[in-house]
Amino acid sequence: TSEEFWNIHGIAFSDDDHILFIADYIKGPYRLNTLSMELTQFQSENELSLKGIDGLLYFNNSLVAIQNGVRPNRVTRYELDQQQMRIISATIIDKAHPSFNEPTMGCIYKNKLYYIANSAWGAYDENHALKPELIKDVVVLTAELK
Repeated sequence: TSEEFWNIHGIAFSDDDHILFIADYIKGPYRLNTLSMELTQFQSENELSLKGIDGLLYFNNSLVAIQNGVRPNRVTRYELDQQQMRIISATIIDKAHPSFNEPTMGCIYKNKLYYIANSAWGAYDENHALKPELIKDVVVLTAELK
């Protein structure tokens, strides 16, 4: 456990399982060394916000973040340095897609990202009750990853 986290919305392991990447929706992504248990928070080195991550995946030394807590909603690939200590670049995979309505979780299969474009968060009222008439058909989008 850690007092560092407010709202975890995604975890992903590095290829060797020595690094656990943790996405806190409010504070952004962290890196936990599973051998030393050292926890560090990633900092943004560009203009893109690292907050609002609602789905996190690891792919070829990069983090794929599905972000609905930023405007416009987007899917971003954050390339890591060789030591996986810093984010060295960011590439927008998709943003402001017409199907986006609180995009969320996804998975990667054979170099292809699959993710939910429209979660049901907008179908809840102010008392956290689900309003079935507001639920839309689920839209799954895809993107090729290289």
